[in-house]
Amino acid sequence: MLNEIQLDNLIEPIIDRQETINNYVIAKITKRVSDVGKITKAELNQLQELIKTSAELQSISTVLNKEFEKQLQMIDELLSNVAQDMYYDAKDFYTSATNFEDNQKLQRVLIAIGNQTNASFRNLADTRAIGFLVEDTKTGNLVFKNIDDTYTSLVDGAIQSVQLGTENYEQAVRRVIQQLSNSGLRRVAWQSGYTKRLDATVRQTIHDGIKALQLEMQKEIAKQINADGWQLSAHPNSAPDHEPIQGHVFTLGEFDKLQNNEDFTDTWGNQFSALERVIGQWNCRHWARAVIVGKAVTYKPETLQRWIKNNAKGYTMKNGKHLSLYECSQYQRKLEEKIRDSKTAQIAAESAGNKELAKEFRQKVLSNINQYKMFSKSCGLAIKKNRIQVTNYK
Repeated sequence: MLNEIQLDNLIEPIIDRQETINNYVIAKITKRVSDVGKITKAELNQLQELIKTSAELQSISTVLNKEFEKQLQMIDELLSNVAQDMYYDAKDFYTSATNFEDNQKLQRVLIAIGNQTNASFRNLADTRAIGFLVEDTKTGNLVFKNIDDTYTSLVDGAIQSVQLGTENYEQAVRRVIQQLSNSGLRRVAWQSGYTKRLDATVRQTIHDGIKALQLEMQKEIAKQINADGWQLSAHPNSAPDHEPIQGHVFTLGEFDKLQNNEDFTDTWGNQFSALERVIGQWNCRHWARAVIVGKAVTYKPETLQRWIKNNAKGYTMKNGKHLSLYECSQYQRKLEEKIRDSKTAQIAAESAGNKELAKEFRQKVLSNINQYKMFSKSCGLAIKKNRIQVTNYK
């Protein structure tokens, strides 16, 4: 079965494309704001009129739609790879060998979940709901504006600031870059008004699609092999609530208890209290595969125990706070985001032709990378280069 690292390696190229979209939009807006300092006052008025009917907004929308279509293709390929892996992982339990392509029932499951995931992705790719958290000029509060409104308000605001003398164009460019890179492209939930970074939303949508596929595929595989049990996936640095049971095998009845918040027992005779968070819920990265209990290849108990000890050993920070390796990995994600944001800011400054500002952000990039490397080395965690890469960053 695909482990967490292998799945991440399949997902990252899709997220990389999301970073490309993010940087493209920020660079477009920043470049236009930087133009404010290069034209006369008369031309500023003309620019103010131009942005109201700018063809550039349409070109941004066109590029985004093309990129989203490419991501959809990549998601389809990802789900197909996951489905095939699950099928061939279960082949030893089949009485007759067949190819995945010839298993019509599993093919129908793949198509159904693929369509469902595509629909979810198309919904979140609605450009009307995509934008940035930017400062409201009247209240000073951060408010969500879609891409069109962000573009218009920031360029228009820079023009007014320069005309009124409240800031020069260098200050305007700095303010815009800082706001956009700190925010990143976000998606707003219409009903609640809550916003979340678009790359994180895309990642969650993909994970949800994988979970749904794993669940429905395994249900069908269970029928086809007459499964009498379930085995949980396992990986180092697990979340603490699922760590004691990962890799274990359960009979059908005991697994039902687990998933219904009841006390349960594994096939080794270990008893466990009811879990608040069952498998597959609330960002759980574990999944269950259908097995025939007597034939299931299980994880060695000493391997699972070693993972638990290593996780608990963790790392103690300079302030005395102790982190498990799971908590260290969560902190790693935050540091990786800081690196990507500072790289995005540097790209935006370069797009604006501001060498001094680009140099400043370059120093932030180096500082953030140094902090990331030192923390990762201290914790004994691998550096994930693919998570700190930003397309077109030099």
